[in-house]
Amino acid sequence: MLKIALYDEIQARREKAAEWILAYSNAKGLHIEAPQFKEANELAAEFHENSFSAVFIGINGMRCVDVAWVIRNRDKKCPLVMISRYDNYSLESYRLEAADYLTEPLDEQKINRALDRIIKSNR
Repeated sequence: MLKIALYDEIQARREKAAEWILAYSNAKGLHIEAPQFKEANELAAEFHENSFSAVFIGINGMRCVDVAWVIRNRDKKCPLVMISRYDNYSLESYRLEAADYLTEPLDEQKINRALDRIIKSNR
């Protein structure tokens, strides 16, 4: 089983990503849980080393990058997938050693490619 956290303050983007992750799970015959977090402090409170197989983070400002650093400092290996409207956070994503950096408009293919990369690296 994979447990993939979705943190995004933008509800529509968070829910759409969750929908696509669950569709991917069904298509691949995998069991994936995708808990959603609207607030950074909620995710930070639940995140501990090995608590999630991956974390998707919607970037809406530096507080979102800050929570990514909290995660990275607690777990050096957890794959992070950063999602943003802009590419100006890509350097920070590189510093975080993110598994992927997705730019909007977000679509199912982008989510699927990120999930393929995460699953391949977990083998």
